[in-house]
Amino acid sequence: MPRRRKGWFALGDVGLQQEAWAEAADAYAEATRGELGAEDADHVHNCGYCCYKSGRLYAARAAFQQVLGLKPDSEPAQRALKLIEGLLAAREAREEATLGALGAEVDGLAREEPPAPPGVEAAFLSLRARLK
Repeated sequence: MPRRRKGWFALGDVGLQQEAWAEAADAYAEATRGELGAEDADHVHNCGYCCYKSGRLYAARAAFQQVLGLKPDSEPAQRALKLIEGLLAAREAREEATLGALGAEVDGLAREEPPAPPGVEAAFLSLRARLK
């Protein structure tokens, strides 16, 4: 393993211990670039965990999928991937529901005609009567 990669792994481990999730995820992501072997699966798993803890669900899913590519029998990665996919499905359903509600609200607003400012209609009728 190149020395640089070991440094990134060490930095990720420190971030994980200090619960600096985003920083740890970034360090692990840097360390896991390139070709990996089964021995790197734990670090990739840590990357996925840190991504999850920092709210990066898509990156977490990708990391756990990568773990399963390295170690297909990894039960922790299988469970984590199932959890992440459930969270992503729930998030996407919420987003669709929100967008649907906003779309209905916009459609309703488009059908309504805003009321004229007070006195405008009377002024319009008065002006029209004078022009005749």
